[in-house]
Amino acid sequence: MTSNPSFPGRAAGWLLRLVLGVAGTVLAVSLLVAGVLVALFVVVRALLTGRKPAFIVAFNQFRRSPLDARRPWAAPGVKSGEVVDVEARELAESPVIPSRSRKADADRL
Repeated sequence: MTSNPSFPGRAAGWLLRLVLGVAGTVLAVSLLVAGVLVALFVVVRALLTGRKPAFIVAFNQFRRSPLDARRPWAAPGVKSGEVVDVEARELAESPVIPSRSRKADADRL
């Protein structure tokens, strides 16, 4: 035996669908507007400062050289296996700063 829902039940179902549909549409449109505003802000900021946005610089770095991107400590333009000479220089003497020991801290307490 099948039961037919009453008119108030069907009306409540359609009203709920309508409310959820409108809420979903409002959410989607608001996220789209927020994305457009963020993109506009990034473009205007890049034009005013003259610098590329950070995510574009990072993307280009990974795209340009995936091996160097995985080895950030490697010097740019130097292939592994090559030796890079550096110039040695003298450093000025610095005064010795005594380090505190844990025992001295314990004695003070």
